[in-house]
Amino acid sequence: MSMPPASAPQQRINVIYACYRIALSFFLIMLFLLAQNNSILGANDPELYLQTITSYCVATLLGYLLLRYWPVYEGTQLFLMLVIDVTAMTLMLYANGGPSLQLSMLYLVVVMAASVLLTQGRAMVIALLAALAVIYQQLYFSLLQGSQLQMASSVGLLAVSFVATSLLGQLITRRLRVVEREAEIQSEHAAQFQAINQHIIQQMHTGILVLDQFQDIMLINDAARQWLHQPDAEKGWTLSQLSTVLDQQINAALSREQFTPFIMVADEKSVALSVQLITLDQTVLSQHIKPMQTAPTVVILENLSRANQQAQQLKLASLGRLTASIAHEIRNPLAAISQAGELLTETITQPDERALLAMIQKQSVRLNRMIEDILQLSRRNTSQPQTIELLGWLSEFCRDFVPNTTERINSQTYSAEQLRIKLLDPEVTQLHVSFDPMQLEQVVTNLVNNGLHHGSKKHEQPKVLFRVKTLESGLVMLDVVDQGGGIPAHVASSLFEPFFTTESGGTGLGLYLSRAFCEANGASLWCVPQEKGACFRISFGV
Repeated sequence: MSMPPASAPQQRINVIYACYRIALSFFLIMLFLLAQNNSILGANDPELYLQTITSYCVATLLGYLLLRYWPVYEGTQLFLMLVIDVTAMTLMLYANGGPSLQLSMLYLVVVMAASVLLTQGRAMVIALLAALAVIYQQLYFSLLQGSQLQMASSVGLLAVSFVATSLLGQLITRRLRVVEREAEIQSEHAAQFQAINQHIIQQMHTGILVLDQFQDIMLINDAARQWLHQPDAEKGWTLSQLSTVLDQQINAALSREQFTPFIMVADEKSVALSVQLITLDQTVLSQHIKPMQTAPTVVILENLSRANQQAQQLKLASLGRLTASIAHEIRNPLAAISQAGELLTETITQPDERALLAMIQKQSVRLNRMIEDILQLSRRNTSQPQTIELLGWLSEFCRDFVPNTTERINSQTYSAEQLRIKLLDPEVTQLHVSFDPMQLEQVVTNLVNNGLHHGSKKHEQPKVLFRVKTLESGLVMLDVVDQGGGIPAHVASSLFEPFFTTESGGTGLGLYLSRAFCEANGASLWCVPQEKGACFRISFGV
């Protein structure tokens, strides 16, 4: 019965025993040559002893080479090696003049090796061969050559010890193999769980860093690499290599033993990150966390733009439901007021009264537009981002754009040439962003209408420029630049507040809604100061 293919640890044990056989054979042959005059070994038949030990030395070398470089039928090879061991030792005992307690102890090594290396049946065969060999030699020298039976009891005990050693060795080996198998299973399960954990951590949208006591990286996921702009960061990097700002912040927090989350921005191209520290070995006493000096530290990086996006989604949803109900309640009496005003225009002829009536109509139109803006909050409660190719989308927008000429632009004519796209990176042919298409159209339309409106105060044919650029971090920027009079510093801080307007006919909700839509899609909108005109920048999320 052949044994199954040996595992790597078992193969090492096999090779170790093969090396032991080589060392033993060389030791015995050297001992024979060095003590040849004293007849320590081979006293009965030196020639037979020399031939046996020489042949055994060659056999051990051949067995090692076969086992190491041609491990086919390892069980059979090991069995034959052990049979050769028993045969060689038997011949050496005969050449030495019969059983010798010192040399017979070498059988115990062979028997124990058989119980470890072979199957139960083959190991017992080796033990019985060793026992029969010493018993036979004792009987041979005692009966045929007239020797006394003075060592018969010792030989009998030695033979019994061979069988007992084999049985005990097999029992121990079975238990060790069970333990080894359980350890292998546990190791496999641990490796599987580690691989699963690694996969889960890499797929997480939360940045994860694990640091050892020397602030070296033990683990980092893709989100942390992306947000810290270190795509090549890996295990073994120091925290200072990854981010100097983060290294300073974490060292300060660890020195204070303060583990409350803090906010950081790695550089001007990075998003704001919420950083939280957790030690894997911590003691909680009186609600204070004190880390051990050698405990790994887990750093959790949360992209605040995602949290703001979720908060904005909830705010839009709740605000939309509230304002929708209010707007509907206002629209009905407003319609009655507007209709009554139109009827009055047919009967009123006095200039003063007609001026008052015109004021009513104008404010009714303004209030109606405000209601329309408010209702946008309820029509799109949540964003549905899609992947948009920005350059193609802008070209299509410029081709199809129709300005609100009646209310927002003083010029009488409009042409598509008034909108122009400028790509700051000519090598880029496509830029993909994630945004709700309908909300992006509302945002850009509102910015363009504002730009044309303010530009028409200084130019007969106002123009609006789209500037598109990308950063090394992957962020895509879209600037909407007009030819208006610019934005005063004292006004810029209030531009995006609801119902804030610098125009008597404005509602003050356009820019507020535009920023709300951007934040709901993971983007940001702000005003960029410049010398001439106004520049509104949309930064799309990564």
